[in-house]
Amino acid sequence: ASNGQGNNGYASNGQGNDGYANGGYAGNEYAQGYAQGYAEAEGTDDVLATYGGDVQMARQGGLAPAPEDFERKDHIAGGTRPYLRTDTPAYRVAQRYSAAVLYYSLGGPGWNSGRYWLEPGVHECDFVGIVCEDVVIPALTLAEALASDGLPDDVRGVVERVVVAVDLPENGLRGEIPREIAGLPMLGRLNLWSNEISGTIPSQIGTLNNLATVKLDDNLLTGYVPSDLGRLSSVRDLSLSLNPGIQGRIPAELGDMSSLESLDLGGMGLRGAVPTALGRLENLTRLYLQNNRLGGTLPDEYGVLSGLEELVLSGNGFVGGVPASWSGLRNLRRLELQFNDLEANLDREGFCSMMRTGRDGRFGRDEVGGQYNAGGQLDVLVADCGAGGRVRCDCCTRCAGLD
Repeated sequence: ASNGQGNNGYASNGQGNDGYANGGYAGNEYAQGYAQGYAEAEGTDDVLATYGGDVQMARQGGLAPAPEDFERKDHIAGGTRPYLRTDTPAYRVAQRYSAAVLYYSLGGPGWNSGRYWLEPGVHECDFVGIVCEDVVIPALTLAEALASDGLPDDVRGVVERVVVAVDLPENGLRGEIPREIAGLPMLGRLNLWSNEISGTIPSQIGTLNNLATVKLDDNLLTGYVPSDLGRLSSVRDLSLSLNPGIQGRIPAELGDMSSLESLDLGGMGLRGAVPTALGRLENLTRLYLQNNRLGGTLPDEYGVLSGLEELVLSGNGFVGGVPASWSGLRNLRRLELQFNDLEANLDREGFCSMMRTGRDGRFGRDEVGGQYNAGGQLDVLVADCGAGGRVRCDCCTRCAGLD
């Protein structure tokens, strides 16, 4: 791991072709630089020593572990066992390597809590913030991986503890998310919110097909929203909000995230029109785009999002009216349109009929305690119906003024 500090965070022995060795096993190129660096054990297959801590090179005449280090007590799992060996599945080696790169790339020694990270004898699944499950993976060794262009048809499976979640929110992380995170192919949850992570979002995250939750909000990220995120068809919750350094347009490819239920892109530097492709997200229940520099007209296509419950578009530069099709969003509970340049009559366009309760007899229902059942689900409706606004809305729960 200490050697990983040189060469911009990549082990010097793993260099080659921009930090990664040629070829790959099972489509995972990120293990290759790691495997290649340790595969130079000068005529011996003792590529990886069974040292109880991180991997050590076992070169003839070079750094080799003392005999007593070949087996150490694992004080997390209990018992004595060898650690990484030459017959360790390559997927497991890639996992260890990815965790080590993540630690150093995000300033691990300065974290609020980094218990057990890279400590001798501790499995990476026991690092604080790491969650693992027993998964059957190919029993392909390092030597076999280096000699193969792909996954052999007859490879057997072996049960290993595999990383399925990285939960390190509010932990003082500083630095950039490394592209080697793609070496955790079973990752289902990435929670790194409320840290001081900088740099861009690596496009390699788009290769993690098992991701269901990605929360990178409230950091110092810059650049653009990668279009590669659209490949994540299993993600249900994506939050990149409160990263004002992320600019550019919302990529239309996000409309391909077919499982998406919550999309939070509020408080960023996004501009341009919102893509109509988001209207394809039939499972979407929450959409937050507030406090950006978005503009243009509101998409009529969003009127088919029948499951939508919260839609917050305040603090942008939207113009024109509010699509009449939106009045058919019968599950909508919260709609915020304030601080835009909209001009509309929400009373006449049917939005008041979406309210759960109405006041002052405006809906022609029988009065009960000063309120009226309007038949909808909408509890919060906010628009520019105050001083200087050009929206008519007698049923709004709050009117914002532009003067």
